[in-house]
Amino acid sequence: MKRIRGLLKILIGLLALIIIGGFIILDRVDYTPYFETNYYQKTRARQDSLMEKTQLYSGALQIGFGRVNITPQIGKDDQTAGVFSAVPLAGYGDRKGASATGVHDSLYVSVIAIQVGEIKRLLVSADMLIIPTNLSTGKKK
Repeated sequence: MKRIRGLLKILIGLLALIIIGGFIILDRVDYTPYFETNYYQKTRARQDSLMEKTQLYSGALQIGFGRVNITPQIGKDDQTAGVFSAVPLAGYGDRKGASATGVHDSLYVSVIAIQVGEIKRLLVSADMLIIPTNLSTGKKK
């Protein structure tokens, strides 16, 4: 019976701490309409300033898509063929001396090319942890 009373006191104490903590931690819900908030006003002002800088282009619209598999192969070193005896791993944890032993998922580079008149733009997505500067800027070192 003493154990039950002691356990009951502990449970009531924990419940009281949780309720008091809830009042301290939780905040009231803000029911202010979003369009009256300061954040909304600043965001609209930034959008308006961007619209002033926007230029319209005329001409034929051309769009192209491309995707290339860039997965390195494991084997005897032949860098021109994309075959390596050891491919270092990236990610969390101790990676010193660790190298890939096989391929779980292939790696790709995807590109969308858009041209309007003489204006050309590329959107590039790469399955790479780090993209070297000469690839991202198009400049040779």
